[in-house]
Amino acid sequence: FPDNNAEAYVRRWVMRLEPVAAWLLSRLDDVDLDDDAFKAVKRVRAMLGYKKTRDLNLVADADATLHELKTRYRLGIVTTRDRHSTERFLRQHRLTSFFDVVITRDDVHRLKPHPEPVIKAAEALGVDAGQCVMVGDTLADIRSARAAGAASVGVLTGFGTRENLNEADVVVESVRDLPQWL
Repeated sequence: FPDNNAEAYVRRWVMRLEPVAAWLLSRLDDVDLDDDAFKAVKRVRAMLGYKKTRDLNLVADADATLHELKTRYRLGIVTTRDRHSTERFLRQHRLTSFFDVVITRDDVHRLKPHPEPVIKAAEALGVDAGQCVMVGDTLADIRSARAAGAASVGVLTGFGTRENLNEADVVVESVRDLPQWL
């Protein structure tokens, strides 16, 4: 691995492949093969030992940050996960009440970085996408926001690195930094 850093190497490749994977899944959806693709991905992830949604942890300081942001804004989620696993995660971590809108891959024809998920979330909130801020940890998140006309904040407590997220309007170290920027 370059620089003897396996984690950084894997992160770089995940970030590079995410837009390609989203495009491919959108094309598979066009011909009704997306469900089969997701089932195959699920099997491969299980074989490789990836965590299931129920085993995912909340990012540090996310709960406190959401409490603070919810007092000032209406909040939504845009995710490439399916509705069932997204809702399970939100219930598991007692986050459901924070969000007015949840847009999953089940709700759209095109995944991030396409603007459709962000536009759909804005419409569900009853606002123009230009009045929204998309917070994300991948380049696909940032590009989706930009394509929809929303502002974007890259957060470094997820998959992305500062280099990956340099197209964001603002990049913050942690979710705990969000309230001061929003």
